[in-house]
Amino acid sequence: MEINLTGNPFVDTGIFTIKAHLARELGSEPKEVLQVEDVKKAFESKDGFAKWLARANRQLKSFFMVVGTNSALVNPSNNKAMNKSKNYGLLDEIDSGWQNYVAKLQELSSELIKNEESELSGNEILCESCGERKATQNLDSIGRDYFPLAGSIGNDAQALPAASRAPKICPLCLLAVHWLPLGTGVFNRGLACFQFTEPILTQDLTQSIYERNRSQLDTTPVNEKLSISFSSDEAKSGKSKKSLGQLLFETINQFNYQRKRNNLPETVTLNIWTFSNAGQSADSDFFEIPNPSLQFFWDGLKHKTELEKILQREDPKKPATHLLSAIEQQREYLGFYPQKAKKGEAKSQIATVGLFDLYQTKVLKRTQFTLDSAKLFAKLAHEKLQSEAENDKNRKKFYEQILKENPRLVKDPKIRVGLRKMLIEFAEEGKIKLDNYVALFPVANLQSIENLTIERALEIWKPYEPNETPKGEAIRRTNKGWDLFWFYFHHAENGTLNFDEEKILESNLSGEEIVMFTNPKVKEFAKDVFEWKFAEHSKVDKQKGLEWIKKVIINGFSRGKMTVADLRKWFGGLSEFKEGYSNEDWDTFCRDEWGNLAVGELLFQFRLELGNLYREKSNELS
Repeated sequence: MEINLTGNPFVDTGIFTIKAHLARELGSEPKEVLQVEDVKKAFESKDGFAKWLARANRQLKSFFMVVGTNSALVNPSNNKAMNKSKNYGLLDEIDSGWQNYVAKLQELSSELIKNEESELSGNEILCESCGERKATQNLDSIGRDYFPLAGSIGNDAQALPAASRAPKICPLCLLAVHWLPLGTGVFNRGLACFQFTEPILTQDLTQSIYERNRSQLDTTPVNEKLSISFSSDEAKSGKSKKSLGQLLFETINQFNYQRKRNNLPETVTLNIWTFSNAGQSADSDFFEIPNPSLQFFWDGLKHKTELEKILQREDPKKPATHLLSAIEQQREYLGFYPQKAKKGEAKSQIATVGLFDLYQTKVLKRTQFTLDSAKLFAKLAHEKLQSEAENDKNRKKFYEQILKENPRLVKDPKIRVGLRKMLIEFAEEGKIKLDNYVALFPVANLQSIENLTIERALEIWKPYEPNETPKGEAIRRTNKGWDLFWFYFHHAENGTLNFDEEKILESNLSGEEIVMFTNPKVKEFAKDVFEWKFAEHSKVDKQKGLEWIKKVIINGFSRGKMTVADLRKWFGGLSEFKEGYSNEDWDTFCRDEWGNLAVGELLFQFRLELGNLYREKSNELS
């Protein structure tokens, strides 16, 4: 009579909580597999069957989100003594509600054991939650007061299993759900059930939450209710000591050391089911924490002390700012970026480069080339500004402003403009390439495409086919790269930014990879213009041809002389002897989807690539 997992998140969390409860009561490790007798044993205590659980659930605010206020355990109409005295942890004999609740759990327990002792005949109605056991005969109509989100005849709004009638549920699933409040906490404003594809991890995390709730329950007066773990109420009460992210990190840490696993299998993911069963707004949602994000926690064990300190700094009153929320939404985690020093801290806090890079590659799936490009730009900019700030008050102010505020967020656009001018200088000096720039600031045309591939990007940038409706794909600028730049700029300031600069300059976006960041036509156009004009002005002396390009085109950009008219002129000139420069190609390359000219970012990238080409040709001629 073994009890296996059902796949239902509510029931399975209850089963894991029963295992955690028995382990605590018996002073042992949680059982791998429960027996039916174990379920009955969990309900028994020195006070009698289910009375301990009844007291606990009355004090747990999470119980009301699991089964609502209509439950016989807490319904004010038949628990008048409780309602009047507010002694939730006391079971007054004059109240019939809790007695009915305990009696019903006793009946379900007896029915479970009886059903397990008899074989299915094939005619029984099976449970619509687990699909394995006979539906109970002890409850005429199962509603939300016994099972979360259960449909009912009187309320068509509920989701399980249909809107037209109450569901059929077996005794085991009904009993397990009443342990759920002790094994759950808040995530994204709903009660959370955690399902790893590795059950051991689910057991460890559920047990941690159970122990947390149990410890607080044991020290909470009977006239007080216990706030839900990780909720804003718990934070305000000052009882919240660990965030959900901390608990998850500790669980994976425990899995590593106690379970003696050398690695986290690539098949392991975490599904988080959140729900609310209360009032008129009963609802549920689903979140997946994919394997690369969990691998971040696993590999983060190398930075265990540092990560624990960062998680301890999280404000329990602002769960939306926590690491786990950032991982679930696959967005930047601000806790890694420069933080103002709190009381007792000697200086501002910032994550190490190693931990930051791990998050960027595992969770945000940025390439190492992107991170290396950000490091290169940050180091070059820092060296230049630090040198200039010694003798120039304006440059010192500029330098200090960058340290103070992320360039992406700064109100004065001159900061970003000034840094972009530096990129041009670095390109012309051969210190940075177009590849580095576009890896750091990929164009907005590609940002909203999920699971972007080279094939999908090529489809976006491809020229018009004959008779195809024209659509502009002028490249549009993004500002996301400033976050990375700012982080590494601070490490350059602290002297903790170390990397092989020459190795980065030797690496490029390989093959067609450029299409994942910008229109490859930029490189093609710059190369064709450069070779055309170089050949045209170097018939007698190649060095003079190179000097002409420097004087007229590259310096022309610096003087603001190069405009869209020049682009159009070059485009038209190339059309006379090269394919890919027709009027349709111009519209694709230089107009947006509304047909307006949009060449600001194109001019910038074109100028960067010309600087690269000029430097390469100069080295070649030398």
